[in-house]
Amino acid sequence: MERLKKKKTMTGIFTRYVVFLGIGILAAAGIVILAFQALAYSGSVLPANYYERQIEAQRDQIAGSDDAASLIPRGCLYGIYDEAGKFSEGNILENLRDTAYHNAVNGANTVRDYFIKTVPVKGGTCVILYKLAMSFTNPVLQKYLPNPFLCLAVMFILLTLGIIIWMSRRFGKLLSREIAVLERTTENIRMEELDFEMESSDIKEISNVLDSFGKLRKNLKHSLEQQWKLEENRRDQVAALSHDLKTPLTILRGNAELLSETDLDEEQQMYSDNIRHSASDMQDYIRMLLDINNAHKVFEILPKQINPRVLLEETVSQAKILVMEKSICLETDISNLPEQIALDESAFNRAVMNAFTNAVEYTPVSGKIKVSAYVSDNHLSVCIEDSGRGFTEEETKRGFEQFYQGDKSRNSKLHYGMGLYIAKSVAEAHGGRLELGRSLDLGGARVRMVF
Repeated sequence: MERLKKKKTMTGIFTRYVVFLGIGILAAAGIVILAFQALAYSGSVLPANYYERQIEAQRDQIAGSDDAASLIPRGCLYGIYDEAGKFSEGNILENLRDTAYHNAVNGANTVRDYFIKTVPVKGGTCVILYKLAMSFTNPVLQKYLPNPFLCLAVMFILLTLGIIIWMSRRFGKLLSREIAVLERTTENIRMEELDFEMESSDIKEISNVLDSFGKLRKNLKHSLEQQWKLEENRRDQVAALSHDLKTPLTILRGNAELLSETDLDEEQQMYSDNIRHSASDMQDYIRMLLDINNAHKVFEILPKQINPRVLLEETVSQAKILVMEKSICLETDISNLPEQIALDESAFNRAVMNAFTNAVEYTPVSGKIKVSAYVSDNHLSVCIEDSGRGFTEEETKRGFEQFYQGDKSRNSKLHYGMGLYIAKSVAEAHGGRLELGRSLDLGGARVRMVF
């Protein structure tokens, strides 16, 4: 049996990070120490008491020389004073000359950050100032990098920062790789793509979370499958019931129409008309119920080359019947169209009639509706505009959503928020879109369908 790989823990990972970081810092310190020793053995660095020893070693020569300045070690400041304490020559800074001499003759060992040595010379006293600090032997380095310890400290800091950045990136990549597994898993579950293969993680805590996600995925998949199955059964039952209702309603409406053709008195005629109208409404409700029931299905279209002007004229002829009852003026502009374009005739007619029915219902009596069409980039655009109230800002954004009804005063008793949704679905099935807006010509709603 294959031995199971032991998983890491977050505590262990961070412990390793801290340990390796500590080792890295110690290694940086070791490199700095080795660099310092190399500089010292190579003679590239002068010891801290170098100038003090040089001064003491040359004290007698300085005291007996007529040119004491030439014997002062380079890197020291000096000043030669006469017996009255007056400065005669030297390179001591002007603001230190008097203080340095005063401290020297009074037995003080320092002035500011300098140490003091005094050497009697011919005609006076030589005051030498020096520092107890390491320095480079090279004059250029000594000028621009006067403190080797500072350079080594900077070197240590840079090495430490480099180690921290390098190790952080390594451990960051490790954690990012493991967290990416969680991100992919949660994204699949969010998108309800539940047939994916669960990934694993080498980190114990993340592995435990993935195990929980795996159980969640199985439960969610089972729950959704049950829900989809129940929903499909419900749709089948609604479709079957709707189909069964069509036959008795057709018989009822037919008998009512036959009855109305016989000799009836006024009251009987009223009852007969009520039966016919109610049966007609019920058939419309059943048709709408079937539309709602089938709204989840993707519109499948079978486009073929047809004459768009002829097709629109047939659709408009059907639409004219709808506007007669409200005395609506119907204006069309469908003349400048090509001879052939690829469309699904049945789906196209359904989409246009749904949008047109909406326009009729929301257009006031004696109002106006305009139907126009044009072709651009091989796509047919059909615009239906009315002189009604138009869309609100929210309706412009959401009017084509399934079941959205917006302002209750603008709701259709027959469409239940489905008309524009169906029109949009048909347009998109043709590779187009649906746009809602305000008509600049008529002041009401404007529906543009691109097929």
